[in-house]
Amino acid sequence: MKSRYPERYVIFDSPPVLSCSDALALAPLVDDIVVVVRADKTSRKDIVKALDMLPREKVIGLVLNQIPASV
Repeated sequence: MKSRYPERYVIFDSPPVLSCSDALALAPLVDDIVVVVRADKTSRKDIVKALDMLPREKVIGLVLNQIPASV
């Protein structure tokens, strides 16, 4: 897809790293990885575990998702 659409960004949304192997199967095939972390749900231990499973050089950042509106 990258060579077919060089002027576009192609984004793959996969299930969580710790719940199935889809993200790990896609990791070698993509340029960059953004890890989404659910506020008040994902533990620090699980974040570290997921990051350890992914190729660190491809992880460009984390997104904190579902922050309560009162914050």
